[in-house]
Amino acid sequence: MSKHFVANAFIDKETLKTYPVGSVYESDSEERVDFLIEEGFLQANSEKNEVDEDGLIKHGGGYYELPNGEKVKGRENALKALEELKEASIEE
Repeated sequence: MSKHFVANAFIDKETLKTYPVGSVYESDSEERVDFLIEEGFLQANSEKNEVDEDGLIKHGGGYYELPNGEKVKGRENALKALEELKEASIEE
């Protein structure tokens, strides 16, 4: 199963589940994931951009990288910033 960060909020037409910016989309269907990446809804994973086991943030050298590319020092600060990102995307 692959996990990808949501780059643009969307409602999955197959499950009718809402995915806000910064959330994680999981799927076994490579075809579906490729489509969503092409349409700009998901970020393509690279070695630098792998989703961590929590599916939230990436850790590296004392900093955590958020789905929007922002780097924050410390896990607690990163989790707080991630919540703020999610709230901002819901309000839009």
